Amino acid sequence: MKNFLSGTTPHMFIIGIFMLLLLIPLSMVQDLVNERQRTKIQAVEEVRRDWAYTQYVGGPVLVFPYTALNSDGVKIIRYLNASPDTMNVEGVLNPDILYRSIYEIPVYRSEVTFSGKFTIPDFQSQGISESSILWDQVFVSFFISDLKGIGEETRIVWDAAAMVFKAGPGRAGTFSSGLHTSVPIKYEDVVTEGKETVRKLVKRSFSYKVDLKLKGSESFFVVPIGKQTSVSLSSSWNSPKFTGTFLPETRTVTDEGFKATWNVLSYNRDFPDVWSGSINNEIYSNIIGTQLFMEINTYSKTDRTVKYGFLFILFTFIVFFFAEVFSKVRIHPIHYTLVGVSLVIFYILLLSFAEHMNFNLAYLIAMLATSGLISFYSFSIYRKKIVGFITTFELLLLYGFVFVILHMYEYALLAGSVGVFVILAVVMYFSRSIDWYTVLTASSSENKGRELQKDELV
Repeated sequence: MKNFLSGTTPHMFIIGIFMLLLLIPLSMVQDLVNERQRTKIQAVEEVRRDWAYTQYVGGPVLVFPYTALNSDGVKIIRYLNASPDTMNVEGVLNPDILYRSIYEIPVYRSEVTFSGKFTIPDFQSQGISESSILWDQVFVSFFISDLKGIGEETRIVWDAAAMVFKAGPGRAGTFSSGLHTSVPIKYEDVVTEGKETVRKLVKRSFSYKVDLKLKGSESFFVVPIGKQTSVSLSSSWNSPKFTGTFLPETRTVTDEGFKATWNVLSYNRDFPDVWSGSINNEIYSNIIGTQLFMEINTYSKTDRTVKYGFLFILFTFIVFFFAEVFSKVRIHPIHYTLVGVSLVIFYILLLSFAEHMNFNLAYLIAMLATSGLISFYSFSIYRKKIVGFITTFELLLLYGFVFVILHMYEYALLAGSVGVFVILAVVMYFSRSIDWYTVLTASSSENKGRELQKDELV
């Protein structure tokens, strides 16, 4: 037992200490990944600020000013908003890639047409007298989240008349940002039998059309304001991510691009067809649209790879330890440390290469460089080819295992847990017949004997 304590236990204890110490550089690598990701986020934010942010659009909404009395009996002006009966949206997103330093940011120029029709609502159901409506002040409000993206003068064709939009959503405060313009509502003054003059509408239904050219970045969303809203979006971007409250009813994604359609009813959203006040809070929880998705997220994949770092160190050290046991060649803990540092440097290589090339290619380069270095080192330490081959096989197996897991989003946990269990089972199988009380002590005695023989020869 004394020999055991003086041989095996301190050796294994020191190796374990080095393994735990290697968690420090691993955490530093993870901090580096997070720092680079924050740098990318800052670069993306700068481009979005200079170009245009993600665009949210919706409308138009017909706004009716009307007179009412407040609690003090003073006449004031209030506003009633009405959704269009139909809202048909046809849009094309023309994508592009902007660069800030080494980072790529997807942007687009959109050409979107809004069309449909309005019907004057039943004011009596809202407790409003039609005679209190200020028909000559009726206007439409159109929601656009980032006005900086507007590419040219925007008009609305109201029946046969065309009006130019003005900046701002209008005095009603229906939206936090957007455009507005007055629209003509034809009426005539009619004298009643009581000789009271009232205004009677000549027409209660109107068509509209808005052609909008809008810049934006990464994502494009439509707010389904119409009682019946249909949206059709297409683009040459071939990796869309359909997000929002409503998923498309039909979608086609090919190498040439995508096309998707949505149909939403007023029953499906969180605000009514006719309302007073603002719906700013409801807008972002009732959206349909798509994101120009970048298929490879370098930093998230690198971060996931780093989380398996301790697994690499553990099983590589186990292979080295078993090689030490079976070859009866005692190696110094410094050898373990250098191998562990090489495993940590793999992640730095992966991160630096992945920022400039395809992630899979970067992974292959870092894997071959690291496994080649450690394999060559193991050949030099043990001077037996079989140990070098086993080390090479173990590293390639681990790297391949993690690479597969990175591409199995839904089954990553299942594959990872089963894989670790299988590796542990293999380790237990090969270690089942080792006499841990004598094997390293014996090898230590043999090494000391060799050293004594060398001293005597000298």
